[in-house]
Amino acid sequence: MSESTDDEPEITAMVLEARRWESDKRWYQALLIRDLFGQITVLRTWGGKQNQKHGQKTRVFASEAEARRYLKQTAQRRLARPAGYHEIDND
Repeated sequence: MSESTDDEPEITAMVLEARRWESDKRWYQALLIRDLFGQITVLRTWGGKQNQKHGQKTRVFASEAEARRYLKQTAQRRLARPAGYHEIDND
């Protein structure tokens, strides 16, 4: 394993926006990310609070504006669900 030097760039993904919703039994999170290749993606993850079941999906967008519209639509769908989701503040 090699060590990083000051001359090597740090390779990281950049989270541009994070949203999280929870109900009594479930949670759902969506992250707007600029990935390692500069692509704009939305990473959605979800799971149960009382079990180990969870999942994730990633979607690539042509622009940040398009991804933000998708994130807004995702928020509207989460809050409209009968499961009783509420948004968690990400401060």
